[in-house]
Amino acid sequence: MKNNMKQIIVLVMILASTVSVLAQSTLEAGDNCFDTGDYVCAKMKYQETMDTATGRDKQIAEIKYSRAKSCNNWLTDANRAFNNENYQVAKENYQFVLNENKKDSYAQTQIEKCDTAIRAAIRLSISKENTTFSPLAGNETIHVTTNAESYSISQIPSWCTVQKHSDYFVISYTANTGITARKAEITRLFSTTSRISCRYTGSCGIPHAARSSLEYASIGNYKCTW
Repeated sequence: MKNNMKQIIVLVMILASTVSVLAQSTLEAGDNCFDTGDYVCAKMKYQETMDTATGRDKQIAEIKYSRAKSCNNWLTDANRAFNNENYQVAKENYQFVLNENKKDSYAQTQIEKCDTAIRAAIRLSISKENTTFSPLAGNETIHVTTNAESYSISQIPSWCTVQKHSDYFVISYTANTGITARKAEITRLFSTTSRISCRYTGSCGIPHAARSSLEYASIGNYKCTW
């Protein structure tokens, strides 16, 4: 009887050890799938672990299964948005994936493609690229055509004021009573989603002269930074 009990105990220990080894094996297989960005495979391997493991191994598998499921859902949403040319939404979901799995090279590549597409999609045209101001006070209306969500103009010199509207802005300038030309550097910022910044420079209001210019240009004519 004692021998039988010993045999049963040994068999139980062997079985438990075998189950643990199998659980570790499928868990590692799931990790390999996850690291390569194959979240369907990762979910399957983690599920196998959850079905056979107990205790700590089972808890680890459940946590990793949840991560793989989330990544798979984000990736599905990102690919759908990308195919529909909704690059901002696609980028956000690819970034969710990358936050969970830094090794996902596909998500990283897709984010770069989204950035390129977003930049290319933003367009700008203006009614005048060069405007001649008199040394006397005056104003000038510049019409803006862009598909950006909004735009703003900053770094306006003290002798100029700007009234911005949805599709145009008006620059008003005071008379130049000095003896030197006045310099202006204007930065126009577009929608926060595109993060485009373009810089413009020029001079305005040379005393006793009929010609001076404040230059405006479309994105393509100036170096823009992202």
